[in-house]
Amino acid sequence: MKQHSHNISYTVYQSLEELPQEIREQFLILEKKVKDAYAPYSEFKVAAAVKLDNKQWVYGTNQENAAYPSGLCAERVALFYAKSEYPDADVDTLLIITDKPFEMPCSPCGACRQVISEYEFNQTKEINLYLYSHHQVWFFPSATSLLPFVFSSESLKK
Repeated sequence: MKQHSHNISYTVYQSLEELPQEIREQFLILEKKVKDAYAPYSEFKVAAAVKLDNKQWVYGTNQENAAYPSGLCAERVALFYAKSEYPDADVDTLLIITDKPFEMPCSPCGACRQVISEYEFNQTKEINLYLYSHHQVWFFPSATSLLPFVFSSESLKK
């Protein structure tokens, strides 16, 4: 038997003022956009912003549906829209916010982590992730920080 471990590093910002100006401005936009989420069942509203390498910002909010699980998370709404509109652009940054005043930031669900990781894997460029909680912001320099053992078609070939 051989035991292994996996460690991640992330940065915690105690306020929006500590963030780079562009990121801070985007979170202020997301604070307004999160109100537009359609979450009548969970009452858990989420908004996401995607910055592409062409400097475009694209936004998404979670969209629920009575025929669960037909809804979609804000992260995937923003990512899918970004890649539909700008198919040749790489994803540079992903910001996520919720309307709930949690002590810790809310992180993406497993399905969103898989999607984010696949985009990162396919573009061979890390995606910066910022998770906001109204009390602090967590920064992860790569999607693999949140999903280190990502499922991929490449892993099936080995």
